[in-house]
Amino acid sequence: MPTDTHVIAAEGFGGSSRYVYKYHLASVEGGALGVGSPDVVDVDMPYGAVPRAVGVQGPDVVLWAEVLPTAPVRRRRFRLAKTGQDLGTVVNHRYVGTVMLFDGGYVVHVYDVTDCA
Repeated sequence: MPTDTHVIAAEGFGGSSRYVYKYHLASVEGGALGVGSPDVVDVDMPYGAVPRAVGVQGPDVVLWAEVLPTAPVRRRRFRLAKTGQDLGTVVNHRYVGTVMLFDGGYVVHVYDVTDCA
């Protein structure tokens, strides 16, 4: 579920406002992004959500997405790949952004892999 919201438009589809919601992807506390950590995260978001940015807030890697809150919820899947990590054979993933942790000493790249085979 989103952890923060911001209105971004007065009118959206069907007269509903669109918002920017923030979603938690991972935490760096206790080495949660270290060796053996899950590199795929499932997030429930309104259908048609558009990922806009990723960043770090405190110990968390977060994603901001433009959403229509009244849309049905759909599960989305995001891949967190550390620099130098094998991305496998999936070629149709969509790059969302890169976050730098520990003053750039640890870099994570975020991909939307929903519906990727």
